[in-house]
Amino acid sequence: MLVKTACLNHGFFKVINHGVDSKLINMAHAHVNHLFKLPLEVKLKVQKQHGSLWGY
Repeated sequence: MLVKTACLNHGFFKVINHGVDSKLINMAHAHVNHLFKLPLEVKLKVQKQHGSLWGY
């Protein structure tokens, strides 16, 4: 219920003490930053399709 409330009221939440290695988190952030810096025409090649959870 707390996650739902946080998402509805704030749009995000933070998980702490999850045990995920910080190196893995930093690598994921680097990949996301790279994706968002790509030109729009490249990102649209993986455009999200209706009903799918995958894509830009």
